[in-house]
Amino acid sequence: MNHSTCLRPRAQGWLRVGLLLALLGGCGGGVDSGGTGGATVYANGPINGYGSVIVNGVRFDESSSNISDDDGNARNRSDLKLGMVVEARGSAIALDRFGDAGSAASSIVIGSEIVGPIDAPPAANSFSVLGRSIDVPPTTVFADGATEGLAGGLAALVQGDVVEVYGLYDAFADRFTATRIERKSNPPHYRVRGKVSGRMDTEFLIGALLINYAAISINERPSDFGDGAVVRVRLSTTSPAPGYAWTANRLRGGVSTPDDGFEIKLEGVIDSIATLMPTPQFSVNGIAVTTNAQTLIDQTNGALAVGVRVELEGRFVNGALAATEVEVEDPGGDDFDFRGALQSVDPGTKVLTMHGIAIDYSGKPEFKGGNEDNLVAGVNLRVRAVLVNGATYRAYLIEFRN
Repeated sequence: MNHSTCLRPRAQGWLRVGLLLALLGGCGGGVDSGGTGGATVYANGPINGYGSVIVNGVRFDESSSNISDDDGNARNRSDLKLGMVVEARGSAIALDRFGDAGSAASSIVIGSEIVGPIDAPPAANSFSVLGRSIDVPPTTVFADGATEGLAGGLAALVQGDVVEVYGLYDAFADRFTATRIERKSNPPHYRVRGKVSGRMDTEFLIGALLINYAAISINERPSDFGDGAVVRVRLSTTSPAPGYAWTANRLRGGVSTPDDGFEIKLEGVIDSIATLMPTPQFSVNGIAVTTNAQTLIDQTNGALAVGVRVELEGRFVNGALAATEVEVEDPGGDDFDFRGALQSVDPGTKVLTMHGIAIDYSGKPEFKGGNEDNLVAGVNLRVRAVLVNGATYRAYLIEFRN
């Protein structure tokens, strides 16, 4: 992935937000809160920046938000990590003095896709957990805390390691693209997501994983629970004997939907296409997407197709996303966006630190509003970076904002 390729999609994204605001203004201003404490914006995707947290190009100020995981457990701001997939709800998008899109988050929900042991020695760019296939692109973030120790990326993982995987689900191929991987020690539950098949009175399959759901009452099961439905399952960590089923202790629908009337920023994988002409109608993450003649469709990075990763903007109306803009994402994956005060800089190694993240700037990044001599602690910056081999953040743009 070259620098211009990384910069182009996000630069267009800033313009799209401005266009979206103009379109909403032309429709009479803000949208109804939908009974969520004044929230009017919904974003679903991986965290790809700090200052506060940045999701799908929108800076969500999380300082007053209710933060939790999808089990309902309270979490705090320090738990929001790069690569985690979140659902953020907040105030209507506004542009700051730099032209950046922002929202005051009212709630942020953290949700991983898989927790469990690695089935076999990982391959060069993939592995499996509980039979679920996971692709690992170079932009996957590997946690490297005191307990995770994953500075070596995928090579640091071995068969039997228990991991938590955040990522994007391709329901058509029934596999995942990892955005963040953490090693876990003695988690209280395992979890999987996928399509139901072979459902019987007390058991069903997700891929080749046999699951017993007898302990879950009827009123605790998804309304569409049946073959072909996408579900999220929480499992006991006790491994069954060969040929026997894993025990489910929770069963939920696997498709998250926003509230009607919400302004939407969504990143995901196209899982079905109803039609491409004259206006595309398709589904992303199980959510129906409609377009019209006014929808801006950017296929610079490839054509719309099943399995393609896209970023969408629009409004959720009558159970579908009415898209104002559709962008096919760079197949190289996300870049990363850091905004705020420079904590420290080492001119010798050419490494700067922001939000606790070390960023290499030895690759001759583009400077705006200043130069390398102006890199001093406390200066206000926006740094755009790519992640190299899951280990090194390398800057390609450094913008001074004082």
